Amino acid sequence: MVLYTSDPDASKAAASLSVNVGSFVDPPEFQGLAHFLEHAIHLGSTKYPGANEYQVFIQSNQGYMNAETCKERTTYHFTISSNAFAEALDRFSQLFISPLFDKGRVQKELHAVDSESKGNLQNLVEQENSVIRSLLDPAHPASKYSCGNLETLDSLNL
Repeated sequence: MVLYTSDPDASKAAASLSVNVGSFVDPPEFQGLAHFLEHAIHLGSTKYPGANEYQVFIQSNQGYMNAETCKERTTYHFTISSNAFAEALDRFSQLFISPLFDKGRVQKELHAVDSESKGNLQNLVEQENSVIRSLLDPAHPASKYSCGNLETLDSLNL
């Protein structure tokens, strides 16, 4: 699903893309893969190869970007000054058309996901979720660890 909003009189424009893939489809041997790919997709494209080029462009045009991985979908979105929307949309779409998964950048992002995972250890909601996951049928996708870390994603052989 793609959501597109633009008003010629508005100072901001926004776009969002949701894909029907979330943590429920993570293979058991790669728990957190969907979340990791949410991060890795922002590492550049063939047309815009800079590692942080998309983020820098968005921020330099008074914009904001983010993404979230849910159980059954992953959503990417941004807002930006209206006058920069066309170029932002091109940069955004290129991340999905021809992403670059440079090995060095991907390794760095894997460590960022691991750091996020470690930060979640202090989060009470995540602690509660961990207890709930441990009580679920191991065959149910909700029993998997959806954030991912170096241990669960190690066998990707990046």
